[in-house]
Amino acid sequence: MLRVNIMSKLESVFGGQPEDHQGTKKSPGRTLRLVKALLQSDKGNVGLIFAGVAIPLIAMAGATVDYSRATKVRSEMMSACDAAALAGMRGRFNPGTDPIQIAKDYFENNLSAQQSGTEPTVEVVDDGFSIQVSATKVIETTTLPLVGITEMPVSVTCKASYGQLKPMEVTFVLDYSGSMGSSAGNGMAKWESQRDAVKQLIHQLTANETYDEVDIALVPFSRYVRARLPGRYIRYQGGNPNRMRTKCFRDRNYPHNLTDETPDGSNGMKWPKYSDSSCNHMRNKKLKVYPLSNDYDYMKNKLERFRPANTTNIQVGLAFGYHVLSSNEPWTEGGAYNDPDKPKVLILVSDGRHNVPGKGPGQHSSVAQAEQNIEELCQNIKDDGVIIFTIAYDIQDNDTRERLRGCSSEPNTADHHPYYFEPYDGQDLFAVFAGIGYQLNPESLRVSQ
Repeated sequence: MLRVNIMSKLESVFGGQPEDHQGTKKSPGRTLRLVKALLQSDKGNVGLIFAGVAIPLIAMAGATVDYSRATKVRSEMMSACDAAALAGMRGRFNPGTDPIQIAKDYFENNLSAQQSGTEPTVEVVDDGFSIQVSATKVIETTTLPLVGITEMPVSVTCKASYGQLKPMEVTFVLDYSGSMGSSAGNGMAKWESQRDAVKQLIHQLTANETYDEVDIALVPFSRYVRARLPGRYIRYQGGNPNRMRTKCFRDRNYPHNLTDETPDGSNGMKWPKYSDSSCNHMRNKKLKVYPLSNDYDYMKNKLERFRPANTTNIQVGLAFGYHVLSSNEPWTEGGAYNDPDKPKVLILVSDGRHNVPGKGPGQHSSVAQAEQNIEELCQNIKDDGVIIFTIAYDIQDNDTRERLRGCSSEPNTADHHPYYFEPYDGQDLFAVFAGIGYQLNPESLRVSQ
């Protein structure tokens, strides 16, 4: 009876008599034939001795099956672990989210529902620079219970961290017209979603403000742009020409309003200012140009104070965005154009149609001329090697959408426009800015363990 039971176990492990490709039974393998011969032997104690070691042999053979199952489970867990760690790191760029919970949810959602074993225990650690995920589950064994092993633990650990970051200069040209006070559809106003999306991208490009080779500039615009300039660059400004003055400005005379030229002594090249009373609404809303800097806390604090006001002047916002990226005065923080080691990027966000007149030939002003100026400005900026991303934030006007798409860097066809986006609400805007971050820095995140 012992021999019969052992033979039954062996045939279940080794597969009995396998079929060939035509479905006919093949003779037992060499190992199984040898075992049968030993069990059926009447010579001496061979049969009894082999019977005594048969169960450990069966367990060893069965261990291969259990180990194979465990390896498959571990492979699936490792894939889910890597994806969860990366998702947690991406979650760190989204204001108001919990990276630890994101990683846990991602792990559970990506693990096969058909996988055998207990529910995994998942632990996530966020140290500010990386996300580490550890998970353990237990699978039941099939043959190893013969030697007292009924279950097998399977564990994985992985870590995602910041990868290779790139130096760059990034100017945010941001619409703060009155319509940015409307709802973004996520319990926030548009300007609040814009603010948080910009902060998210700063986090992403600078490894949570630990990498200081990225310079950031802020250019908020509404009807005007408010900036701090030396008196010598302001039209009809009396007093000390070197004294810095904070005023509201509109576009310069044509064609200087399409360039990054430094004003010379002629008033036509200087910026015309608005009266202090006309500028009060921008001063009260804390809207002001802040040139390139790697003081990220300072820039974020200024961004926090911006509030929307008045109408939409995309042209003057673009012109000042062009100037802060330039190395020409009045701002000299920018490096050389077309520097492969430190590219220049301009990100333009607007939620409405341009509605302020702009100057053209003969200094005649109209909204139509301003719209044409936008197209020429964009081309001049791109010709200097600046990468332009444009974001039509919940814009309903087809002409404005097409103009912003044409402003973005090439390719910008109707079917293929990787530098142009049309987010509908705040959630879409977060996703757009995260996508821009990965375009600018595709190796910013990596699995490091």
